[in-house]
Amino acid sequence: MGCSFEVTTNGMKTQRLMSKACFASINAVIGQSDRNYGVSIDSVKYLPFLERTWCTDADATIDKHVMPDPMTWDVSYAWWEYLMTLKFVTDGLVNTPTTELAMKDGFTVNANMPADRVMITLFLLRAPQYQAGLVTDWHKMQTKDGIHPDTAFVMTFWLNHHERHTDDHDYHMSPYSSTESAIVYPEYFTLAGARIMLNRLLCDDYDAELYGGKQANMSRTNSYKRFPNTNFNAIGRYFCKKPAKNAKRNNLQVMINNQQEPDNKVKTHSNLSERRFRPRRDNVTLNIKEMANLLEA
Repeated sequence: MGCSFEVTTNGMKTQRLMSKACFASINAVIGQSDRNYGVSIDSVKYLPFLERTWCTDADATIDKHVMPDPMTWDVSYAWWEYLMTLKFVTDGLVNTPTTELAMKDGFTVNANMPADRVMITLFLLRAPQYQAGLVTDWHKMQTKDGIHPDTAFVMTFWLNHHERHTDDHDYHMSPYSSTESAIVYPEYFTLAGARIMLNRLLCDDYDAELYGGKQANMSRTNSYKRFPNTNFNAIGRYFCKKPAKNAKRNNLQVMINNQQEPDNKVKTHSNLSERRFRPRRDNVTLNIKEMANLLEA
C-alpha cells in the first residue's frame, strides 16, 4: 500500500502523487526553474487509503480507496475525530473536516509552518494507514480498558506496536521503528517526555514554542529534511522532549520491561533490539492500566 497526496502551489496548481512509498516526493515537486520564479508550496493534502490500481471491469487504471485488514473506517474515523480535537493539529490545517465524508476526502495541511511540523502533522493523519497497530491499540485502550483518549494517545507511541494486528491481542511493545515514517522513536522516549507530551501538547493551550518545529517553513524551502534518528532534529524525535542522554537511562520501554520482567532486565534500549525483542505473546505481559497510572502520576 502506498501513500497518496496532493501538493498545491501558490500558483494554485495542484499535483497529485499516487501510491508513493512515502511523502518524500514532496521534495521534488518544485524544480529549480520554478523556484527561481518564486513558485512555492501552499499546502499538502493527504488522501487516506486512496490507491491507484488496475480495474479489470473498467479495463483502465483508477483511483479507489483500499482498506486493508484489520483496519476499519470506523476506527480510522475515531482516530481522526480525536485529532480534530487537538489544536496542535487543527491549527495546521487549511480547514477542519467535521464529517466522515470530509475526512475520507482528505486533510489539507498548511505549508506555511516549519517543515518538520508539517510532516509530523501528516504522519499523525496517516497513522491509520501506515501505523495501523498504533491506532488499533489506542482505540482498544479506550473501548476495552477505559483509558482516557489523551493518555492512550501517548501510550500508543510508548508501546510502538505499529504493525497491523488484530484487536483481540494482548498489548506488546516493539523497539523497532521506520526511519522514514516513524512518528516517535521509542529509543528516545522517556517518562519525562511522555508526561510533557500529555500535559503540554494535548490541550487547547498547547506549548506552541516547545512543539513549534525547528526547520524553516515548507512554503519557503519547498522541502523537508529527514535527519537520521541519532540527530536531535530528526522528525521521529519531534515529540521526544527531555530525552535521557544517549537514551540509556529512564527510557520508557526499558522501564516497563524491567518493572514487569524483573528476571529479564536490560540496561539500554538497544539491548531490547539486540535480543530480538519482538511483539509476541511469550514476551512481556503488559499491565496497561498500571502503565497509564504511571504516566498520569
